[in-house]
Amino acid sequence: MGATNAAKVFLGNAVSARDLATTREVVATYRGLSRMELAATVCELLGWIRENGRPKARECREWLENLDAAGELTLPQKRTGRPVGSKTSIPAESQPAGAPQITGSAGELGPIRVERITDRAGRLRFRELIGHYHYLGYRVPYGAQLRYLVLSSRPQREELGCLLFTSAAWRMAPRDQWIGWDDATRERHLVRVVCM
Repeated sequence: MGATNAAKVFLGNAVSARDLATTREVVATYRGLSRMELAATVCELLGWIRENGRPKARECREWLENLDAAGELTLPQKRTGRPVGSKTSIPAESQPAGAPQITGSAGELGPIRVERITDRAGRLRFRELIGHYHYLGYRVPYGAQLRYLVLSSRPQREELGCLLFTSAAWRMAPRDQWIGWDDATRERHLVRVVCM
């Protein structure tokens, strides 16, 4: 497929045939991602990052939509969701900040259970706990995600912790250099890496 003018330029910079092929592969392979998630993934892969370290995802999404309109690739349907620019809210905490601290060994609190969160109420509780207790607060992660609650059994069921696993960043120079990955090796093995 020959590249149209829309495909050849991103923010005034030429897009190589290789980068365009990578973009098409990402869009074709990860059909379950939203348009913004696809754009963020493309930005990570191609190094389209702002000075503050964030991906140029909004501009990339517009570029992808231009490619879709030109017949260069086929994006997933737009998802209905929150209005553009709205922020993710953290539910009001149901557990007061002065709640008693849980102490004891794993044997005294156990058996310890790790439960996967699968419903909306669980996701809201997870956001609340991370937003309240994590020093960075809650941020919406990109890509595929699995959330878990770590729970005690004795003397009663109590929340002990949260676990979040997400897709690995597509391209991260320090990681790839440390592992010894070139582009082809990373493409084969990245599915085995998760972020926690």
